[in-house]
Amino acid sequence: MLFLFAAVIVAFDVGYAVVGIIPPPAYYVSDAIQGVYLVVVGIVIVRRWVPVRWAPALFASAIVVNNLALNFQYTLVGSSAVGVILLLMASYGAVTLMWRPFLISAAIMAVVTTYTLLTVDPEQGPGWAVTAYTALLISAVLLYGRAAAVVELASANRTIEQMATRDALTGLLNRHGLRESSPLLAALVERSRVPMFAVFVDVNGLKSVNDTHGHQLGDLVIVRTARALEAQLRESDLLCRWGGDEFVILGAGEAPDARELAVRISSSIDVSGFEGRWNPDVHTGSASGPGHDVEALIGWADTAMYEQRRGQAGR
Repeated sequence: MLFLFAAVIVAFDVGYAVVGIIPPPAYYVSDAIQGVYLVVVGIVIVRRWVPVRWAPALFASAIVVNNLALNFQYTLVGSSAVGVILLLMASYGAVTLMWRPFLISAAIMAVVTTYTLLTVDPEQGPGWAVTAYTALLISAVLLYGRAAAVVELASANRTIEQMATRDALTGLLNRHGLRESSPLLAALVERSRVPMFAVFVDVNGLKSVNDTHGHQLGDLVIVRTARALEAQLRESDLLCRWGGDEFVILGAGEAPDARELAVRISSSIDVSGFEGRWNPDVHTGSASGPGHDVEALIGWADTAMYEQRRGQAGR
């Protein structure tokens, strides 16, 4: 945008030359100053040489410099600069995207432009000043509309991201979400020089509940189990609904005792509403090892879970 403004300045100067209008040298000096400032600020923003949060304020400062130069040129060439001033005031709010820089710069431009208009042209100046305020109001409306659109788009993107990484029923990470989050845990494991553990959890009897009492009760079983699992986690652990009636826990350190964990999970599940139609029971298997191969670690925990289930069935 700033580069475009700089290009417009050059185009105006070329246009004046083509039609034979030769402004005073001070006009070209003001063009050179504002053009250089616009380009420098544009480069600083594009190259991200300053924090992103400073970009709107820098952009607003460039617009103020542009406005000051145009006001000065108005004193030299008359009304030909007024149209550009009004267009600038009406359009730049949509690009600023932050209210504080916009309001501060708009106040500066309003004061300077009003003073210039009333001083240089006492007869037409008041009318042009009202038009300038109208242009700033239009700019504020554009800023509000674009800012609202940006907020709405960001919210939609967050929703899409959550849908991609979260299980809709439980709100836990899904497989994709676990794959996205596990590298952070792996980095923690590497820094701490401890192993990573995986616990594979299988809900016992969910198919029977679904077949006998319906999927609504089956969903309640899954949700209650998820809440009981969350209660067993540390802050750094990751919990994922692996799929169906299966969950996975990843954490740093030695693997917890699988049988003891299964008892804790089963005993902490809220049974209100089940009315004997499902007795809380989960099977677990755990494994630990290096954090560089999470899929293999989960596979070992899955195998351990099935071994535990076969052992209990054989008793």
